Amino acid sequence: MNILVVNLLRLGDFIISTPIFKLLKQYYPQATISVLTRPPLTEICQYIPQIDNMFVYKSKFSLWKYIKIFKRYDCVIYIMENQPLRLKFFSFLKIPIRIGYLLPNINQKDLTDVVSWNEEFKGLERLFLKLLEPLEIRQVDAKPELVLSPRDLQRYKNILPSGHFKIAIHTDSYAPSRRWPYFNKLIKLILTETEADIILTGTKQGKKQLLELNQIFSPRILDLRGKTCLKELPALFKTVDLVIGNDTGALHIARAVGTKTIIIFGPEDPQIISDFSNTIKIYPSDIGCKKDNTFFNIAFPNVKRCKQWKCEKKLCLKQITPLQVWKETKRVLESEVPKRSKNPSHSQ
Repeated sequence: MNILVVNLLRLGDFIISTPIFKLLKQYYPQATISVLTRPPLTEICQYIPQIDNMFVYKSKFSLWKYIKIFKRYDCVIYIMENQPLRLKFFSFLKIPIRIGYLLPNINQKDLTDVVSWNEEFKGLERLFLKLLEPLEIRQVDAKPELVLSPRDLQRYKNILPSGHFKIAIHTDSYAPSRRWPYFNKLIKLILTETEADIILTGTKQGKKQLLELNQIFSPRILDLRGKTCLKELPALFKTVDLVIGNDTGALHIARAVGTKTIIIFGPEDPQIISDFSNTIKIYPSDIGCKKDNTFFNIAFPNVKRCKQWKCEKKLCLKQITPLQVWKETKRVLESEVPKRSKNPSHSQ
């Protein structure tokens, strides 16, 4: 059986959808599992061992390049696909099983198995996993996972400081409205109150936007912003003890490699991800400006979001104080440091 997963979503959503590949291989061990995704995400696919083949989507013309290959597939699963042209393409190829949600603008005739959601929202993981039900796969608690080899980790074991607790702080966010404004104060608290080493991650653009961070000098800060590419983030985050950052795709990478993660939510509903033991969510109280209740144009009564790209006031994020994030950081330190002392090899 040849199964193609069409996933053209952003980084964070792609990471959240990774249990689909694991479950497909678990239930159909002899199947060939492939993915059609966008160029940047191919770098992440190497950490998903259940993916046998990878196809790159750059534009609608990319599909025609693979037409002879895709004709041989038995099943295509659309991860929240909302572009009629792409569905019509696989319908034209007469793929026997075509599974997807019936989103706006989608013709039901292009799907052989229509999936619908008629309950409260319980995280994107569950929303995505429901797409497997037509294949008799019913699982609700699968956790996103990226698998790294010792070779993947070796570079950062050599680069990062050893001995002390290591905290990666990811300062970027794809939307300005999601950027927490108090990272500089949090870093000063960590430097004052602990002996932990800090690793800054993010892009060159993010480094320019956060000029205050560039003015904090300490031998315990390793600034890797703009010095790491996407495919290196999983290894970096796996090597540290804690990752702190905005609600953005990179933090989902940290969760998926199993590292303790503190995610600062602002305009997004923290219910977007399921609760797992390595994830701490910090979010503001309801201030009344989150008036959107949809994910992928599906309305959920229990969801409250704000989709503004920019927000000058950032009232939601300003509710979250550096002290509040520091308290959660301290709790992680107090729980994890004793474990490290019992296992000296952790820092070697």
